Amino acid sequence: MEYDFPCCVLVTGATGLLGTAVMEKLAGLTHPIPVSRGAPPDGLRGDLLEVETWERIRAADWDAAVHCAAIRSPERCEENRDVAYRLNVEAAARMAECAAARNAWMVHISTDYVFDGERPPYGEEDATAPVNFYGETKREAEQEVLSRCRTATVLRIPALYGDPPAPSPLLEEGMAAASAGTECFLDDTIVRYPTHTGDVADVVAFLLRRRFAGFVHASAQRAATRYEWARLIGEIMGWNTSHLRRSIGRPDRLVPRPRDTHLKVDRLRQLGGPVPRDCNERLIETLGKRFADGGTGGPFRKRRP
Repeated sequence: MEYDFPCCVLVTGATGLLGTAVMEKLAGLTHPIPVSRGAPPDGLRGDLLEVETWERIRAADWDAAVHCAAIRSPERCEENRDVAYRLNVEAAARMAECAAARNAWMVHISTDYVFDGERPPYGEEDATAPVNFYGETKREAEQEVLSRCRTATVLRIPALYGDPPAPSPLLEEGMAAASAGTECFLDDTIVRYPTHTGDVADVVAFLLRRRFAGFVHASAQRAATRYEWARLIGEIMGWNTSHLRRSIGRPDRLVPRPRDTHLKVDRLRQLGGPVPRDCNERLIETLGKRFADGGTGGPFRKRRP
């Protein structure tokens, strides 16, 4: 069953990678209200760690919310656990309370990092077991949201890439490696499922209309290690990637990552929602847009069939 689309949708983290795509999608469907430190004058400018921002949120006129705001870097979370906990957990709990107080629907953005990556693929009801503090905060946030707001969807997503103007670290890192020209060693152990922010925004819009309470997974299904990701970018761009080298074994990082957090999308399909497209298809469009008008330089050609 589908409901009328909400009249006003609050979007936290509205100037981030995903938030930018969600704002763009919702602009054609309803009145989105951006919340972020860099929000435009017609939005709610402020920091979710400040009491004044929450006062503005409670006073604003909205009937649904998409909570994108979070610290997503495992390193940043580990380096400053207090701030990460306050933003990833406490802010999510407050957002859920605000939504519940006005009986508003809420879509809370979570992550595949709530799983340990040892027994993929993962369905919505599989046991969580995060391997780093970032994953721990996101798992606790899920619990807080669902316990405080009965009208909430928890949307788990994997590694994201997207279009400008928002920075897209996954894409930028892959492009930098693919175009380096000098020998470059990249991890070929940890598997990710790069997913375009525009496709996730489509899922968010669907869920705001569908209003399914509980967990939903949204992910592209094509796997790619960092090595495979850079190779794919190079192939699409027509660059010579013979300088890329596989690094086998767990990456030398201070913060551990799960090995393979493949998310099943059966529930999304059953609900009739749009399943994100695989990166080999979506990436051609993304790079084409970036270089169509000169971009940041470099050739572009579509990948040969």
